[in-house]
Amino acid sequence: MIGIWGMGGIGKTTLVKVIYNQILDQFDGRSFLNDIHESVKQNGLKYLQSLLVADFLRRERQDFTSVDEGTGELKRRFRDKRVFIGTENVLAFHLDFRVGFEDCHFTGEQFRKLSKLRFLHLHCDALEGNFDGCLSNLRWLSLHSSILMNQMPMPANLNLKNIVVLELTSCDVRDGWDSIQMAVKLKVLSLRHCHYITRTPDFSRNLERLPDLSNLKLLNEIKANECKRLDEVEGPDDLCSLRNLEIRNCTSLETLPDLSSLKLLERLDAGGCEKLHGREGLDELESLQALNLRQCKAITRLPNVSGLKSLQWLDISGCDNLTEIPGIEEINPISISRY
Repeated sequence: MIGIWGMGGIGKTTLVKVIYNQILDQFDGRSFLNDIHESVKQNGLKYLQSLLVADFLRRERQDFTSVDEGTGELKRRFRDKRVFIGTENVLAFHLDFRVGFEDCHFTGEQFRKLSKLRFLHLHCDALEGNFDGCLSNLRWLSLHSSILMNQMPMPANLNLKNIVVLELTSCDVRDGWDSIQMAVKLKVLSLRHCHYITRTPDFSRNLERLPDLSNLKLLNEIKANECKRLDEVEGPDDLCSLRNLEIRNCTSLETLPDLSSLKLLERLDAGGCEKLHGREGLDELESLQALNLRQCKAITRLPNVSGLKSLQWLDISGCDNLTEIPGIEEINPISISRY
């Protein structure tokens, strides 16, 4: 995926046409759509679909009676065509099949030639097959299930050794997923709506197994919001670079591990964790600036917070059973939300 920005009239479209004409022979299906937004605005999505089919089949354009008919025709034509081939010079790829293409699957073989790919963003139904030897230079991987309420299964041998950012939305990530153990350069991990996950990877256990033990300590952000079945978070005490921990609305989570070693942690968001009551080491987070415990109804008492000298924002609204916050008068946060 290549984005070209700039003011009107400087030759962006001309440049795109030149590139298009140079690579069009590499694809079974091809189409050049100029000014998509204006075309859809004036003629509708059915017109755009008919142009695509006409170009792919090299025939005269024929109108569709509905968008659904056009979508069905495109799906049928795409399914038997190698329109996703790629070259080794592609550095980024973004495919979004959220509307009308919910049964689109990709296999490791389709990524075989993309040896230099560094950014991959996919909205699809599944990744299948053997990914061994593929995507070895990938830095940013963002995977999203295209089907509402569906958990996209993950391939077992994704190459994540160079991954810096890993974003998984509505993916079936189970305990023991070995690929993430290779992500020694990982800095940002985002898990959203991964309903089948029961715990995050045990990063401390990974450190014992990986040859380069120090690299995993680059991780500075974990997002595991909305993981309803998550009931355990293990091993963050070795993540000395961690600055942001989000576990918002993990309604099965009851305890947190010892947080005392996270000296750089600036933000802890546990809002909506209704069963959460354990908070060992919370009083030693000297860099903590924002603490969200909103709707944590199981918490009855916080530890002495007088050591949280950096704390500026505290949300304890909805903590109906919280009766005491020792040391709060000594730090005087800028903002405290109680209701």
